[in-house]
Amino acid sequence: MTLSQDNEQQKHVMGYPSISKYNQSIKQGFPSQYDSNQLYNSFSQGYILPIQGYPNPNPNPNLYVSSSSNYPSNKYVTMAAYNPMEEQNNGSSSFGRLMVILMLILVVGMIMLSLVFWLFFGTEGPVFHILALSVPSFRIINSSIVGNWQVNLTMCNMNDHSKIKVFHGKTSIFYKTNLLAVTPFDPVRLEVKGTKNMLSNLTTLPEGNVLDQLAISEISKDKNDGDIEFSLEISLKVVLASDSEWQSHKMMVYCNNLKVKFGPEDRGELVAADKIKCLIVG
Repeated sequence: MTLSQDNEQQKHVMGYPSISKYNQSIKQGFPSQYDSNQLYNSFSQGYILPIQGYPNPNPNPNLYVSSSSNYPSNKYVTMAAYNPMEEQNNGSSSFGRLMVILMLILVVGMIMLSLVFWLFFGTEGPVFHILALSVPSFRIINSSIVGNWQVNLTMCNMNDHSKIKVFHGKTSIFYKTNLLAVTPFDPVRLEVKGTKNMLSNLTTLPEGNVLDQLAISEISKDKNDGDIEFSLEISLKVVLASDSEWQSHKMMVYCNNLKVKFGPEDRGELVAADKIKCLIVG
């Protein structure tokens, strides 16, 4: 027995199949019409002839499958176009504009109604005039002011249909922004087109009203120059009443530029030759 035969028997015995059987099966698996010469000629021409039994090459060389293919995975689901919520926003903005317009109409209507009532049934507050102002005593002691002011004024009702009632108030005298004295305002009742003369007496405390040093210096200089300018303020709660309605108002009366001239003795009188009309606010 030769060495090759011995090896073949040894492989067969160890469980390996014979190589000759595989060679025979491979030869039987190739088509009979192709031989080695034909394959060699095909390779020598630079391309390989298509093998029968396999589909033709894909005519569409693109990486992605064309939409005309019948593959199930190529059927894309068509999504509905996204419509932004413009209609809802437009509805909200339209409602907001409508509310603003209605509010404007309501405000304008109330103003017009108030104007009509004022034209036909309108009322106005009292009118104040300063007739006289005298200062019987005025002294500067250290940083304090000790003085007395007597104010003669008139209060007039200019309404044709309404009466005026003053329940309470107060009168104050100032030097610039410095408060000097305060006194209550007595209750007053004025008939239609009525006028009332009133006297208001304002006095500082016995120990005087303490001011800062700058105010003391300024008022001393004005007094030495011969005149001091005071201002009067009256705060009132007024009711205007007619046969059909009544209105309550808070009013401020400002009587400014009350220049008082002082003589050698600590006495002074209002310089104005005519009555002074006061400003009404409220």
